[in-house]
Amino acid sequence: MWLDVTMLGSGIAGLVALFTFKTLEQKGVTKRSLESLRQSCDTLVEKGWTMYREDIRERGKQLIQSGYRHTLQGLHEFYVRTLAMFHFAVMRLHVHLSRRRALVTKSRERVSAHLKDMLESKERAKEERKEV
Repeated sequence: MWLDVTMLGSGIAGLVALFTFKTLEQKGVTKRSLESLRQSCDTLVEKGWTMYREDIRERGKQLIQSGYRHTLQGLHEFYVRTLAMFHFAVMRLHVHLSRRRALVTKSRERVSAHLKDMLESKERAKEERKEV
């Protein structure tokens, strides 16, 4: 709290001194009371403005780069998850096909189930034609 009061008091004292010197300068009593302060403060303000603009540009670039990085991270996570789901689906298909192949090979036939069904349906059709 004491720091706040001290800063407030020094700010008020500085403003009173500034207005006093400005009033004396306008009345013509002193000509150079604020000249040195004006020269140093003007350069400080000009440099401060250029430094501010450079700082804003740099922060903007950093924000764009961080957004770019965030987007790339999101795309990478999406790609990894999609690839993992695809891998899982392929592995399940492989297990299913290997089980089906095991069932077909147990009967010691080298014909796929689809071809076997087609052959049986053709044989049935021929038998039905012979009966009629």
